[in-house]
Amino acid sequence: MSKQKQQFKQAKINEAANFSIFPFVSAKIAYLVLGIVGFIFYINTINNEFALDDGIIIHKNEYVMKGSKGIKDILTHDAYYSFYRQMNAEDQLAGGRYRPLSVVSFAMEQNFIGAFPTGRTDGNSWDVNKNNIQDPGEDVNEDGLFNENDALTRGSGLRHFNNMLFYVLSVLILFGFLKNYLFKNNWDLAFLTALLFCIHPIHTEVVANMKSRDEIFSFLFIILTFIYVFKALELRTTKHIVLAGFMYFLALLSKEYAFTLIFVIPMMIYIFRPELIDFKDKKLWGVFTAFLVFAVAMYELKSKGLPGYQYLPFVFGIIIVFAFQKDFQSKTFTALFGSLTIAFLMYLSMRFISVTLKPAVPDTEVLNNPYLFATKTETYATKIYVLLKYMKLLFIPHPLSSDYSFNTIVYRNFGSWDTLLSIVLYIGLAITTFMLFIKRHILSFGLIFFFANLLMIGNIVFDIGATMGERLIYHSSFGFALCIAWLLIEGPKKLNVSPSLQKNSVLGIAIVLTGLFGYKTIERNAEWKSDITLFTKDVKTVPNSVLCLGNAGARWIDLSERPENKDSATAFLNRAVGYLKHALDLHPKYVNGYLNLGLAQMKQGDLDGAYTTWKTAQKLYPNNPYLQSYFPYLAVNYMNKGVTLGQQGKLDEGLPYLEKAVECNPNNYDIWYNYAGVYFTKGNWEKAKTGFENCLKLNPNAENAKQGLQAVNEKLGTTSTVAVTAPILK
Repeated sequence: MSKQKQQFKQAKINEAANFSIFPFVSAKIAYLVLGIVGFIFYINTINNEFALDDGIIIHKNEYVMKGSKGIKDILTHDAYYSFYRQMNAEDQLAGGRYRPLSVVSFAMEQNFIGAFPTGRTDGNSWDVNKNNIQDPGEDVNEDGLFNENDALTRGSGLRHFNNMLFYVLSVLILFGFLKNYLFKNNWDLAFLTALLFCIHPIHTEVVANMKSRDEIFSFLFIILTFIYVFKALELRTTKHIVLAGFMYFLALLSKEYAFTLIFVIPMMIYIFRPELIDFKDKKLWGVFTAFLVFAVAMYELKSKGLPGYQYLPFVFGIIIVFAFQKDFQSKTFTALFGSLTIAFLMYLSMRFISVTLKPAVPDTEVLNNPYLFATKTETYATKIYVLLKYMKLLFIPHPLSSDYSFNTIVYRNFGSWDTLLSIVLYIGLAITTFMLFIKRHILSFGLIFFFANLLMIGNIVFDIGATMGERLIYHSSFGFALCIAWLLIEGPKKLNVSPSLQKNSVLGIAIVLTGLFGYKTIERNAEWKSDITLFTKDVKTVPNSVLCLGNAGARWIDLSERPENKDSATAFLNRAVGYLKHALDLHPKYVNGYLNLGLAQMKQGDLDGAYTTWKTAQKLYPNNPYLQSYFPYLAVNYMNKGVTLGQQGKLDEGLPYLEKAVECNPNNYDIWYNYAGVYFTKGNWEKAKTGFENCLKLNPNAENAKQGLQAVNEKLGTTSTVAVTAPILK
């Protein structure tokens, strides 16, 4: 056997030796298993369509629809800018939402999917082969209709596949990071951590909801940042220092929460590779003290309504001043933090140029400010309870919901048992984290990563405009998975459990959890297929969620329109009205609830109910673009009702409907013509004249209106030389 083959064989033996519990002969097998598991768990998302807020970021975003031509605008605007403009609204969320990297990826996908050349987002302008010719209608999603959803369904498969691909890739890179840097001699721990992270059902929203690609990208580039940080410190090469900064920049462009790495990275190095930095250097501790002082100052600025994080570069300046003093020993660490600082400054510059830091409208919408109706005590008590709910979902991911907004979670106070339990639990975890960190224990890193990301989404440090969300705990779940994996791998050793029993127990638990979590994940993925499947299911899980009630009502209206549901349309509309009225009882200023309730009432034939409902919406949101099409739609229904009664000889009953039709849409020729015709028949010449005159304003060449006006003038005593007859109702 040649020396090269002997070395290769020995390397394989060494790799196998790193696994004592899992039966892998090499790391390649572990990678393969993780990849297969990830694809099996999420392969059924490829058949899904758009759901939840996918539309706001993707197909209702004019910049995404332009493909690569829209990238410049994506990088220089708030993520919701296009949507707000279409809705005639101003920025609604404090601090804005600047996460352009995932949105850029959607634009790049659009190049392959096909463009909407007119900029519209309806099925009538779909051009798959990019020949600037409208493609023929096709019922792509097989719902019996050809409409906007058919056009949008064409591109959903590719986007869902890429979400799954990026997710699986992040799991594989996570395993590589753990086995190569944190757990070099314990690949079982590295594999189990990656496996638990991969299979956890709480990640279904992140993968199945295309918009949540920002979470996947953020985590992916955070792990890549960790990798290049270690490479930079170990190899001391400029290339890896620059790459660490670049990966950090991409992580920030994915989601702003990545700035916590500035705190997490030094702690990670201290725990796992303290020999890379001189932690006895007083200058270094001065740097950490500066960070601590800044954190307190930032919180104070935030409490006064100022965006404290904009002052972070000044803290970096302090670090650099300390770092470049002659007696500071860790020069590579200095250069590394310089690279990270540059990346952060670049990100901040782009964000400040693109995003309004403070909302342009008062934060008086409870759906954006979930604690609007809570007292200060209730606010903090409820926020603390939410942390307990996150922990519960990490241990028992059932039931899952796409929404936890207003009225899903009842306000707590500090006398609530679950708030008190949360306080005790998290204080205990915080103390444990500190004690373990002093000892440089592996668990302390898992807990630090868990806390660092939890504080960013827990409304404790920053108000995020939401109570909670399953996607928001995505990053923290890595710290959770690491801790659970350590307890399963290392815990039995502390209890002197025999190796064979430990091996069988860990393998058994891993197999059982994979089976249970796999079932839950695949089932939940199917529920994310579309808005219809998602909200008709989730409204049963969170029956007091205003958003779920409103969306479920809208989706039952959609179902009532399908040809196969013709016989059940009335029942579906009744169900929709029930959900929507419940939502409005809980939140009387819920504009979308009024919009959809009016639509359901109109389809039920309750035109006056729809009119009253939409007038209420108009008072709350005068410039709502949907009302610009809803009122004309209602006007046509009023006209048809009035005309039908008029043709039956019930002119007095029909007139109020025509009056309402005119009020709802004074720019419709047919409405004015029929209005004039009824009043002509009743002998009210003045109103008939008004009707015909308005007809001619809209269409000066309309012969019927000219003849009608001449007939009215004749009745009023005006000379006419043209033979006329009374107008006929259309």
